[in-house]
Amino acid sequence: MAGIDLIAQAKTGSGKTAAFSISLLNKLNPRNFTTQAIVLCPTRELATQIGGEIRRLARY
Repeated sequence: MAGIDLIAQAKTGSGKTAAFSISLLNKLNPRNFTTQAIVLCPTRELATQIGGEIRRLARY
């Protein structure tokens, strides 16, 4: 990404979380333990699901 805001819409199960998570993880510095990114979610349940998916993707 070019460091700009992006709004997108896609069907359920199309890989939206993976798409933005991989880009987000690519920009993080693993040696920096301060806040480097914020993901906003409309519900706590969705935030929990997305957080788990980002942690799973971060292993690779």
